[in-house]
Amino acid sequence: MYVCKLCNHSSGSLKRFSEHFSVHRNVVNFDFPCGVPGCNRTFRNYSSFKTHVHRDHQPFSRKKDAQFFCVSTWNCPLCAVKCEEIHDILSHLRIHIKHGVEIRCLFANCKKRFSVRSSFASHISRVHNKLDQIQLDSTSSETGTVLTESAQENNQEFPGRLHSSDEESVTDDEVDVSADSFKHSLSLFYLKLEAKLLLPNSTIQEIIDTVQDIHALSQQNLIPKLKKKLEGIGITDDEVTNVLTLFKSEDLFSASNCKEFRSESTRKSHFKAVFDYVSPTEIYLGEDQFGKQRFCQYIKIQDTLRALFKQNSFIKDYKETHKAQPALQRTILRDVYDGRAFPKDEPLHKNSAVTLILYQDICYVIW
Repeated sequence: MYVCKLCNHSSGSLKRFSEHFSVHRNVVNFDFPCGVPGCNRTFRNYSSFKTHVHRDHQPFSRKKDAQFFCVSTWNCPLCAVKCEEIHDILSHLRIHIKHGVEIRCLFANCKKRFSVRSSFASHISRVHNKLDQIQLDSTSSETGTVLTESAQENNQEFPGRLHSSDEESVTDDEVDVSADSFKHSLSLFYLKLEAKLLLPNSTIQEIIDTVQDIHALSQQNLIPKLKKKLEGIGITDDEVTNVLTLFKSEDLFSASNCKEFRSESTRKSHFKAVFDYVSPTEIYLGEDQFGKQRFCQYIKIQDTLRALFKQNSFIKDYKETHKAQPALQRTILRDVYDGRAFPKDEPLHKNSAVTLILYQDICYVIW
């Protein structure tokens, strides 16, 4: 059983666990932990987490004559370079080829030699295309060892890998994403477009409307096929109608886009209710040469501070930053609080005072 540390959701298999984490991909300041017992790796984004699970923890392929590599370091046979990833050593070898050096393929039982980079890349892609099955093992020798299919059949252990028997059976009707989780993930994505990627609301609205239209076209293509399939297996007309009605009503993406996220005002209302969102204040600038009204926006500092100090994590970081250094460590300057001016400013030492550093990085003018 795999348990999500963010929402305590339980998944019956690693595949389901990996899929469930996609609902948290837009959560800020969250490290995605690998749920496999004995693996303590964490990842800053969902894509890296998913790649790790697929590459390092998937069951071994049963393909005939497959070979698996357990190495701690890949050594270049032509120079002193050492690489921890097979992809890095292959890229390094292409540099030698570029400089006119002929190289031999590193894979076991392969004696091909190459002096053209494109030929080498094509060979790796066609003949040795199972690079996702390579597992690094710190107990292996520096030059690495090759384990063949016969070694796997003799029940030798491959650290870090899951065998097929390790995966619990999962029923097809297992639900890993609730309606609330889906809506929360979608709202985080739209908020990310506005607050982090700095897209104007007109652009965000265009993205939502266009993607929703494309999704509706996909549904229009799918529903007749589903109806035909249900009728083909003997389902009555009334039951077919009920299934299609349920299918449409349970479309979480359309339901959210046509309700909470249908416009700028509804999105802001949702953000305020869920995220302590501080909406920008508009200032009317006048009309441009085409008679279109123009505005600038700013975020109120007091409202921002009130929202920040509602978060326990922010309060903890703030107190840690303002904690006085021991005398022995005052030679290490971390920030302005360790300078000479800060200790002399009495108001800044009061508990009721909030110190702010205001600076202008760049000014964006969006027309």
